[in-house]
Amino acid sequence: MAMYEALDLLDIAGICKYDDPTYILRDCDCCADTPVWFGIKPEPIYGKSQPIYPRKPGRRDTPYQQETYLEHLLPLEEYECVRVLFSGGKDSLCAYLHLRELGVPKEKIILHHHDIDGGNTERIMDWKCTRAYVEAFAKAEGVKLEVSWREKGFFGELYRLGASEPVSWQDPDTGEVMRCKLTPNYIKSQQIRESDMPEAEKIAALKELGYRFKWPAKGSIASGRYCSAYLKSMVLSSVISSMDSFPEKTLVVSGERAGESHMRSNLDEMQLHARSNSRRTIHAWKCVFNFSERDVWEVIKRNHINPHPVYRASFSRCSCSACIFLSPELWATFREIYPEEFEMLKEDEKRMNFTIDARCDLENFVGDAKPRNIHCDARALHSLRTGEFNVDEVYVKDWKYPAGAFRGSEGGSPC
Repeated sequence: MAMYEALDLLDIAGICKYDDPTYILRDCDCCADTPVWFGIKPEPIYGKSQPIYPRKPGRRDTPYQQETYLEHLLPLEEYECVRVLFSGGKDSLCAYLHLRELGVPKEKIILHHHDIDGGNTERIMDWKCTRAYVEAFAKAEGVKLEVSWREKGFFGELYRLGASEPVSWQDPDTGEVMRCKLTPNYIKSQQIRESDMPEAEKIAALKELGYRFKWPAKGSIASGRYCSAYLKSMVLSSVISSMDSFPEKTLVVSGERAGESHMRSNLDEMQLHARSNSRRTIHAWKCVFNFSERDVWEVIKRNHINPHPVYRASFSRCSCSACIFLSPELWATFREIYPEEFEMLKEDEKRMNFTIDARCDLENFVGDAKPRNIHCDARALHSLRTGEFNVDEVYVKDWKYPAGAFRGSEGGSPC
């Protein structure tokens, strides 16, 4: 079989390493010649009363793991709704396509997108075309799109004095913008701001309720990277809590893969969502958890989907445009695409007296690094700079690997 042609995936006994549920092919070891294994088109299982089991059983090492342990998923047809956490990146795109190939009908799927800029028109952290890409894809596929955000976005959280801003979301059926319940600390913060107390006392009182003024940490401990928690996972939890009409049986699907990082390889493929309770059954599934990068691109290729422009401009990840984990080379590329934003980030460092990298400021971190060739795809560069992406660009007939394919996990967390 063609999938056995790469000898480096076979052990001495001739058994494929992929048959070992503990084996993980890291992105940095993946290439266009890596055999397609999990990315082979599956047989549809929707409607066949077939529970789904993880390749490797979940862990129960910690109280949290014991609380969220899930032996298996229900048959897919038993879920009233499947919410796909959709960033527009290749992995969440593959997760959606994999569900469709398993037979999940579009009517049951909602793409849930976290807008990390939260409508902040003054400063943005995401790629300018990400929202347009997500909206175009949802429209082209004919699936519902649900958008959530923390008001004022990343920079509102970066310069936070007092409690974090509220969470809002847009109903996919009516388009109505809903605001989640305000937290007690946010209400207190607003009361302090509107009070007659002296400015110095206001600042001191607000600091007691929360104070940020620093970049997310680059360290291997995920808790230090507040951006993911406060702008994504906590946002989703707030939305789920606020929805009166949230289905009783929901499957939340995400695109994390074990090959992306050491930290992600230690996650469980499926678990009971923290917001499950006696009234709601919410399961979470990383449905492409075992896929290699090669598997991911194979799924996208056979569905003829044009990947996010950032991949076509030679980036390997669709994270924030100014992600703290960018290498000097990628920062230089960001600077060429968004020169004004780069200068504003340097001013942010000075204003907060807190640098993005712990060792030096942004200018010295980039140094004399050369940017990548971002001019190989003029349309992709145009999208990144202008924010434009149209529905008629979603599908491509002559599909090719984007320039950013198979570059390991550059631009993302090393942990």
